[in-house]
Amino acid sequence: MSGLLHPFIQLGYGLEFKSEAIIAMALAQASIHKKQFSRAFDTETFDEICSQASKNDADGKSLLDILDCMRDDPIAAKITYNEEPYTPENRGHAEDLAIKYAKLWTVENTEASVKAKVKEIMTIIALVYGAAIRPGFHPALEFGLMHNLTSSYFLPIIMDVLTLDNKVRLLRAYAVTFLYMYAAKGCPRLVIIDLFITTDTQSDRAVATVEDNPWTYVINKAIASNDMHVAKVVRALWRLSLLIAFPSEDMPIYRYTNRPVNVNCLYLARITVDNIRKSVRRNPDTGKMELEDNVYDQGWAHGMLAFDEFWTNKSTEF
Repeated sequence: MSGLLHPFIQLGYGLEFKSEAIIAMALAQASIHKKQFSRAFDTETFDEICSQASKNDADGKSLLDILDCMRDDPIAAKITYNEEPYTPENRGHAEDLAIKYAKLWTVENTEASVKAKVKEIMTIIALVYGAAIRPGFHPALEFGLMHNLTSSYFLPIIMDVLTLDNKVRLLRAYAVTFLYMYAAKGCPRLVIIDLFITTDTQSDRAVATVEDNPWTYVINKAIASNDMHVAKVVRALWRLSLLIAFPSEDMPIYRYTNRPVNVNCLYLARITVDNIRKSVRRNPDTGKMELEDNVYDQGWAHGMLAFDEFWTNKSTEF
């Protein structure tokens, strides 16, 4: 996971803060990471992904449709539960699925299509982050899927410096990465409750003051969180909420049979700030309260959300 998303995130920071040093570090990091895909980003395979996607119908399949197809694919049945999900066998099957289904997601070579597809993939990433749950269990906010979400914040930022052709290629590469991460968790079924898809306050122009806006509570709590990932999640969800509430006027409408839903980003942000909390203990030598390394009162889930064994073994942690 680190080689897939951390250089991308660092590059986003460098561009956002206009730091050539961070940009150089991101590119160096990308250059030296161990290659985690054996096939998907080989030139021949990735060119095939791009060319096959361009041969689809104008609308192709929605990412929501693609996730449904992946769950029902015989290849997904070969992915087996393991406490450490990234076994060589599971990696191979997840990569097979990502390559196969990335070809079905069409990105047209126009600025309007790119804008629409950025919104679509950011929306579905957020939905998977929140909806890979089991009724009756505490929300399991999975660490790997969370990194898909936090990295999505930088997708529009990086897009701004690319040519149109490279925007399209980056989107397809990003889709491969997302689909791989989803498959590596066993292709979990999504439980889409009403709270996930209702409208949040960003589109309510009647909320006139900062004090009246419920995002203020969430952002303040994220800043105060003792886990640095919480603020990153909230920031990504806040950016997406603005894209949903105020779409570009030139954004095309895709005629999907299974249209991507909007996501209540405020709700997902709230369950994040309310459910992720590191443990604090008193240092017997100094008497000061200190964070415990990698110890949580309530923490990120790690593992294969699609399997009953995950919920049976991990449920006491949530």
